[in-house]
Amino acid sequence: SRYKGFDLFDTVLKGQPQHVLAMLNSFQHDGTSMLWLIFIIAKEIRMLAIVTAHQQHMPLAMAMSKQTIYAQRKILIENVLIRLSKDKNNVNWQDCLVQLSAIDKQSKGLMSGNPWTSLSTLLVGISSQIHLL
Repeated sequence: SRYKGFDLFDTVLKGQPQHVLAMLNSFQHDGTSMLWLIFIIAKEIRMLAIVTAHQQHMPLAMAMSKQTIYAQRKILIENVLIRLSKDKNNVNWQDCLVQLSAIDKQSKGLMSGNPWTSLSTLLVGISSQIHLL
């Protein structure tokens, strides 16, 4: 693939839904492992869920310091969380994890549905919400 799996969620956080869709289409076309993508995305969403929960009891910088976030990504994540905190329809990261669990089951044939379509819907939805802020 011409894209890196680790860049996918940064593209989501940058609010670039069309680019997210292009990346996912490329991953699917190139035979990238759905389970690997789910692992990467779940790790990111879990981190955001934890930071958001801590943010209710402490400043954002302190909440973020409790997570391992590479320096070059801190600004992106901090900006997104600040922008989302001002939105009444904030992304519910716990709900995203539930949806990702269902996508994982789809990819393993344990649940009906197309995991690529479901993953696209989830990530483009998050990215679109960030884009509109």
